[in-house]
Amino acid sequence: MNTRLFDQWVEMNQAALAPVMRWREIATEATDKAMRYNLGVMQDCLELGGRQAQVVGEQPQDLFVESSKNASDFGIKMMAHVSDYFKMAKDHQKIMGTWAETAAKTAVDSFKTNVAAV
Repeated sequence: MNTRLFDQWVEMNQAALAPVMRWREIATEATDKAMRYNLGVMQDCLELGGRQAQVVGEQPQDLFVESSKNASDFGIKMMAHVSDYFKMAKDHQKIMGTWAETAAKTAVDSFKTNVAAV
């Protein structure tokens, strides 16, 4: 009797932790993608700074024209990054919604099974 009760307790805890472990996987994946996004933005910022420094060092008389061109190119890159970021956020929102629905259904089914067993 005690063994059966202990086994049920272990099964219940494993079932309760399974959604949390899946959430951890989803959160880790989202964090990884966000970090890659941020590294891309940082790379573009460093590239812009390097181009600006090069213009100042080589052609200071053309600073205004080159700065405008650099800013325009940078703006285009940032719009692409923002678009990618929103797509990533939308994808992960869908993944989290599916996870929440699955976790809720699993919890309800487990509760019904455990109540029926009593």
